[in-house]
Amino acid sequence: MVRGMNSAEMQKNNRTLVFKLLQERGMITRAEIAVELNLQKATITNIINEFFDMGIVEGDGDGAVG
Repeated sequence: MVRGMNSAEMQKNNRTLVFKLLQERGMITRAEIAVELNLQKATITNIINEFFDMGIVEGDGDGAVG
């Protein structure tokens, strides 16, 4: 039986993907992250905003620095 991901697992997975990409690329725009990871820009914005609130990233308009 194949088990799918629930919403919480998917969110955690998406956060991990974004975090790893920021580590690899450094400065990158939200739009570039969305294209690279094939995720909606709104999803990326929510994740980056969470990271910003936690002090993980610094924002520069549309860009994010991990």
